[in-house]
Amino acid sequence: MNRPANESAGLTPATEITKHAGAAAGPFEQATSKSRLVTSLLVVVLAASFALDCAMITRDRFGDYGDDGIYATAAKSLATGRGYRIISLPTEEPQTLVPPLYPFLLALIWKAYPHFPENIPWMMLLSVVATLALLVGTYRYLTRLGYATEWQALIVVALVGLNWRTMLHGTSVMAEMVYAALAVLALYLSEKYVQERGSTRAGVAVGVVMGLAFLTRTSGITLLLAFLCYSIFRRQLKRALLPAAVASLFVVAWIGWSYLNRPAAEGGNALYYSSYAAGMNQTIRDLQVLNGTSWSATLFNIVGTNALLLIIGSIPLSTLGLRFDLPQFILVPLVLLTIILITAGFIRHVRMRVSLLSVYIILYLGIHVIHPGTAYDRYIVPICPFLVLLLVSELSVPFAVIKREFKTGAGAAGRFTAGVIALALAGACAVVIYSNFSAVYQSLTSVKKISESASEGREAIEWIKNNTEPADILVSNKDMVYYLYTDRRTTPSFQLSKLDGVPYQSQLPESEDITRTLLDTINESRGDYLISNLNDYADVSEFYRQTINGYLRQHPEKFVPVFESSNKNNVIYRILRNNDH
Repeated sequence: MNRPANESAGLTPATEITKHAGAAAGPFEQATSKSRLVTSLLVVVLAASFALDCAMITRDRFGDYGDDGIYATAAKSLATGRGYRIISLPTEEPQTLVPPLYPFLLALIWKAYPHFPENIPWMMLLSVVATLALLVGTYRYLTRLGYATEWQALIVVALVGLNWRTMLHGTSVMAEMVYAALAVLALYLSEKYVQERGSTRAGVAVGVVMGLAFLTRTSGITLLLAFLCYSIFRRQLKRALLPAAVASLFVVAWIGWSYLNRPAAEGGNALYYSSYAAGMNQTIRDLQVLNGTSWSATLFNIVGTNALLLIIGSIPLSTLGLRFDLPQFILVPLVLLTIILITAGFIRHVRMRVSLLSVYIILYLGIHVIHPGTAYDRYIVPICPFLVLLLVSELSVPFAVIKREFKTGAGAAGRFTAGVIALALAGACAVVIYSNFSAVYQSLTSVKKISESASEGREAIEWIKNNTEPADILVSNKDMVYYLYTDRRTTPSFQLSKLDGVPYQSQLPESEDITRTLLDTINESRGDYLISNLNDYADVSEFYRQTINGYLRQHPEKFVPVFESSNKNNVIYRILRNNDH
């Protein structure tokens, strides 16, 4: 027997109070008027989000994340008929790190606008459109399946769509927003299929969308796992086999491609670029040697560190769009309050009913707790709407208490307590609004500053084009970005698995180990030029940055400076080997 919609979705008591109160408030016309108001406000929020995203597009931000170079390089490979390969590497290995759907979409744009970097804004626009699809899909998913009232869903969409962190990822050449939009669609179709006993065609559609989400980001495997767990919980595993089988075809196809095309090169960077699993295994092995711990203890350390980073950092900061530079006496209590409300909202939700959404949230966070280097805000963005939902639904409880205390004419003590709670919530809302709008304003007005910061890279790019040979190999922290701009083969200047392991190091490595890794990387690639920026690795470890830059300056017999940018941040070194003169 199918359960009622509210029971199936696991609505909070506060949501039920809101729904019954609206039903008793007046005639049908009044309810229709409220629905039209919500729809109008939704259109305004969507339009504002889309307009702000478009205004924030600037090609000078390309390369900030590093992975955007990976996606764009894969897109160029597809668009130019060279197959699905890492054409930036000296060995031009098959691309087995990132699945192909998002690069394929970028390749379509590249075919229409083949001139780089003029096509960067068009590739960024894909993320903007995906963000709009995510917001529309979130509203429909939450309201149609009873997770939220129209007003609650509107608040969720506004908090996500006008969140400055969402905007940064929604205007980048990254797969997050495309994946997030597909994930919402997959959840919506999956839940309808299970609850309404959908047709065979509906089952195939569920499997296809889940498969496409996986081919956008491999963490999309959590959609399939959540669907299977949810179906088992509802004792409908037999009906779930068709969608699961269809989705598994996409998973098996990608795993098969990755296995059959695993890189022939054996160096650290080549291994990292082969797959996330290989990169994770290499990171754990590096940490075992550095920390002197067992495999299990190293993994436990990664899980504990990631959980801490997620709980006290990425989740509350990403959910509300809080800025790091807020005063600590404001930021810390607000972070703690956010953690408490999201946790309480999740517990309340699960107590009402275990839903597909709750299973997906747990599995999605679980896979990012295990993997090194994935406890940051970009990995929270795809589930940010659902975390905001938990927060908003739990906030309904104190709002209901405040309303009851003032409406029922409670005593002075009750009204005072309700007033204090109301002031605290109002203050928190004011901080969230200020944090987001100030960050958005700063982003919109800092285009000139971003352009000036990017100028040092443009100077280096022009020098490389004019003073190096097409066959020369460049070694750089932003290897694929330089490849796209110069069409020279490149390799990362440091083994990426070691950088992923920095947050989990219990002790700093020896300077000799860092420089040895740099030299091994250069020798592995037979690099001709090393591009060094004074800020390289500063976001990972100041010690790494100082060690590498210091070593380069102290060994002119190996690294000859041939270019320096006007602000002296960017330096290009000619790499000399023993047989060079």
